[in-house]
Amino acid sequence: MLSRQGNKKPTLRLLPLEGEDTAEDIFQKIVLNATRANVASVWVRGRKVRTARQTN
Repeated sequence: MLSRQGNKKPTLRLLPLEGEDTAEDIFQKIVLNATRANVASVWVRGRKVRTARQTN
């Protein structure tokens, strides 16, 4: 499902389908559909290593 918020680019909502999606299905949705624009920050071993830049 794509949604549009104001003048921002459309975003992809990766909502799990209750009773239909397994944990593996949800993981695959994230890995296969996410882009750099969807990543707000990166954490490694509990430490924040990168924060996404805000673009307008």
